[in-house]
Amino acid sequence: NGISSLIIDIYPVVTISEVGGTKDFIKEGNLKILKSEAEKKIEDNIQSLISKLQKNYHSDVLGFGEIFKKEKPKVSETYKNNGEDILISLKTEVNVHLKIKGSGTTTNPIPIGK
Repeated sequence: NGISSLIIDIYPVVTISEVGGTKDFIKEGNLKILKSEAEKKIEDNIQSLISKLQKNYHSDVLGFGEIFKKEKPKVSETYKNNGEDILISLKTEVNVHLKIKGSGTTTNPIPIGK
């Protein structure tokens, strides 16, 4: 359809080193909520960064052009021959697959002010 797109899958591994407040994020249901909300926040932040680079700076500091040059040379060449920057019209989809591990998942929150 003439629109180039890039799917970005990110697999961060994080550790919960400290649990504060009153909500017990160690319970399976709460841990799933925390994971889901963290994934969404990371996705939103990355998508926002990409949009700013596209709209405000017209700068390919993330190297998407090089990815297309390597993986899809014909697409890259078409943009180059037309004098277009692939970053400006590139559609992106960001998927975060967060893994939570570490000792924080085995301790309970410390009650404050009781």
